[in-house]
Amino acid sequence: MVTYEKPKHPVIETTVPLDVFERFVNECARLRLDQPIANSCPFHARLIIAKLFELAKREICLVSEALTACTESGVELYAYRPIIENMNRFLRDPNAVLSIIIQSGHIEGKESNEFLREVINATTRNGTVLVHLPEPGVLSDRVHHFIVVDEAMIRSESSDAPRDRDEPIGALANFGNLKDASDLKALYTELLKYLDKNAPRVRKFKYPRGAEFTLR
Repeated sequence: MVTYEKPKHPVIETTVPLDVFERFVNECARLRLDQPIANSCPFHARLIIAKLFELAKREICLVSEALTACTESGVELYAYRPIIENMNRFLRDPNAVLSIIIQSGHIEGKESNEFLREVINATTRNGTVLVHLPEPGVLSDRVHHFIVVDEAMIRSESSDAPRDRDEPIGALANFGNLKDASDLKALYTELLKYLDKNAPRVRKFKYPRGAEFTLR
């Protein structure tokens, strides 16, 4: 078994080789360590997101700009197969809930969005998917993007988080910080309340078992 010495710095830096980074993420996830992990590039992001979806049991709350399939340089994000496959596995449970807020108001590809199409239309899906789609501008650009899983695990973007030189923003993940997870869940609830107050400018879509993906 690979063992790791806890670093002196509270955040695992992102300059390590990707295979080392992945092994560390897997170990933190396995042990549910309260260890901030910097993930500052698309390769880090998709590894973290895939692992969060793999571990999810009950609920995933997600704030995304647009559920982007790939970066401009061609790196797969929400089109990354392990992300889709792990989400499909999570949603096999009839009690599982995936709730999504689209911060920008635009879903990339709209009804051709690969992530939503494959996840919602999966014949194995028994859980529920909720999509909250405000008009552009309803949510400020200052609303950051984050994922909170089962009120225990998180990935949260921040301009203050460590990031690669060419990346505009970084993120921190943690598989064992109950306080931060609880705070993010509370923030997600507040965002839902805000969207409810702006109901005429927000479309809500609920996809129970058997429903197919549509934005109409």
